[in-house]
Amino acid sequence: MPAVQSVSLHQVQIPLRRPFRHAAAERAVTDNILCQVTLDDGTEGWGEGLPRTYVTGENTDTCFAEFGRRGPELLDCRADSLAELVTWLDLHSPLGPAAVPPGRAAPAGPRPNTAGPRYLPYACWCALETAVLDAFGRSLRFSLTDVVGHVAGAEALQPKPFVQYSAVLSTTPVWRQCLLAGAMLLAGFHSFKAKVGFAVEEDAQRTRWLRRTIGANDLRLDANGAWPPAEVQAAVEALAPYKPTCIEQPVPAGEEQALPHLRQLGVPIMLDESVRSLWEACEALAQGWCDLINIRISKCGGPLASVRLLAAVRAAGGRAQLGCQVGETGLLSAAGRHLACHLSGLEYLEGSYDRYLLAVQLTDPDITFGSGGWAPQLRGPGLGVTVRPKVLERFSVRRSAVPW
Repeated sequence: MPAVQSVSLHQVQIPLRRPFRHAAAERAVTDNILCQVTLDDGTEGWGEGLPRTYVTGENTDTCFAEFGRRGPELLDCRADSLAELVTWLDLHSPLGPAAVPPGRAAPAGPRPNTAGPRYLPYACWCALETAVLDAFGRSLRFSLTDVVGHVAGAEALQPKPFVQYSAVLSTTPVWRQCLLAGAMLLAGFHSFKAKVGFAVEEDAQRTRWLRRTIGANDLRLDANGAWPPAEVQAAVEALAPYKPTCIEQPVPAGEEQALPHLRQLGVPIMLDESVRSLWEACEALAQGWCDLINIRISKCGGPLASVRLLAAVRAAGGRAQLGCQVGETGLLSAAGRHLACHLSGLEYLEGSYDRYLLAVQLTDPDITFGSGGWAPQLRGPGLGVTVRPKVLERFSVRRSAVPW
C-alpha cells in the first residue's frame, strides 16, 4: 500500500507574456503555489493553487502557514485504491462537508467565513489535494478522469474527445481588443468574455465595438465586483442593449442582496468571487441572486469540491461555467481539462491559456488549446502532465517541506 513519504510547497513566480488587467487587479507575474508529494515507492505528484486575496482572502503567506498545519497530516495518507484515497481526503479536508444533502437548499451548520478573515484555505488545499491525487494516480494507475467519474457518478458524465474553450479578452485599448477579437473569430472562436467595471461610458463603448466585431456570437461581460449596489443598475442598463449573454460578478462579494432586482432587467447574472463553497452556491441560487455559477478549481478548493459543486448547482436548477484564474500553469490546466472533457452540464469553458499567457511553460507536454479553442482529452495516469525541474528551480522563490 503506497503512502506519502514527504511533501513540499513552492512559491513560483513566472512572468506573463503581457500584463493582464481587470477591474479587481492587474497582473504581470504569476504568484502561485505548487505542492510536491513523494510516495514511499518513489512516485511524485504535483498540484497547484492560486492564492488571491480578492478571490478567497488568501495570499502566499497564509498558504505557507496553512501548509505548516496540513503538511504533517499528509504524512499519514496511505491508500491502495481510488475509493480509499477519496475517503481519506474527504475526512481531512479543511473545507467542511463534502456534499449537500438531497433536497436541502444549503448544507447544515453555520455559514462559513462569517467571522474573522473571509477565507478558508481553498487554494492551499487545492494544491495539496491535487498533488496527492496525482501521486497516487501515478502509483496505482488511475487518472484524474477516473477520480471525476468516481465522485460524480455515471449519470453526471458526458465524455467528449475534444472541448472548446472561450476566448477571454484582457482590458486593452478598444482598437487593440477588437483586433484581437476579430483574429480569434477568424481562428474559429465562437464564445468571448470581456472585462468591464471601469467608467460606464468606457464599458459601453468597448462593448458596442466588441459586439460589432464578433456579430451574434456569445459575449459575456465580467465586472469582477466593480460596481457598488447603488451604481450597478445604471451600469447594466448601459450594457444591456449590446445583448451580453451574461454579466459576471457585477457587485462585490457580500453585496448580493442587490441582485434579485437586477435580474429583472433580463440580463443573466453569473457569480464568481461570491461563490467558493457548496454553502455559498446553494444560498445564491435559493435567494435568486444569480442564474449561473463560475466554478474555478483553485477558488473552490480542488477537483473533488469542484465536481461536487457542479452537481449541487445543477440539482438546485442553476447553470455553471468551468473557469480558471489568471496565471494558471499546466497543472491546473490539466485538472480543468479532465473535468471539462467528462462532466455534463457545463455551459462555458475557460482555461488552458498556458502558452498564450505565460512566458515560460512549467509542464510537459504543452496542453495549450489549439485553433479555435479546441483541445483534446488527456491520457495517462494522474494529471497527465509533469513538471519541468529546471523551470521550477528558476522561478521558485520560496520552499517549505515536511519532514523538515
